[in-house]
Amino acid sequence: PVMVVMCARDDAHAVELVNSCEYGLGGSVFSLDYARAERIGAQLRTGMMNINDFGVNYLCQSLPFGGVRISGFDRFAGVEGLRGLCVPRAITTDRFPGVRTSIPPLLQYPMSERSYEFVHALITFLYADRVWERVRAALSLATLGIGGKQAT
Repeated sequence: PVMVVMCARDDAHAVELVNSCEYGLGGSVFSLDYARAERIGAQLRTGMMNINDFGVNYLCQSLPFGGVRISGFDRFAGVEGLRGLCVPRAITTDRFPGVRTSIPPLLQYPMSERSYEFVHALITFLYADRVWERVRAALSLATLGIGGKQAT
């Protein structure tokens, strides 16, 4: 544990000084003005932050513990610490018995040139800003979808 005391011109300069450091395990801001201390603390890039205290987060075992930058990655303790020990994985399945999700033939491997045209038209239809682009994409989807999969 190290305590650094430095002079700063103002709050913004103090935040700049703290955030220029390559370490970021924890920090403390002391002030009689709680709102000011919280404002400053919210801007500091640290894994943990204490207002008018230097280490209460070490005593609260339900809080996540860990730093940022070269002071560490991930957390231990608390829910976040438990999640840090897990490898999340998504598993999907058909929701209704007897109903099978199938991949449209146009999108099955090996992909053809028509497959790429279909995906491009689908993305354009979903995300285009202009109505006429969406209409043109819808027409392309209908045209490409009717023909099914064709080899190129």
